[in-house]
Amino acid sequence: MRKSNTAKEAATLGNLGIAYGSFGQYEQAIDDREKSLAIDREIKHRQGEATSLNNIGSVYRQLQQTEKAIKKY
Repeated sequence: MRKSNTAKEAATLGNLGIAYGSFGQYEQAIDDREKSLAIDREIKHRQGEATSLNNIGSVYRQLQQTEKAIKKY
């Protein structure tokens, strides 16, 4: 049960990151997505981990920070 709730928490943080990114609040978007990534790694949720990494990379791409984006992708 704990894993399921934690996975939902990670997904919620990822969604918050999307919302913040939509408003141009990129630092908050990265922060929420990094928190999501940490949870996904803790519970070994590989699909969530991949999604989080991709989403973080996308924010860095929007910020034109190509090297950081590549590392996350």
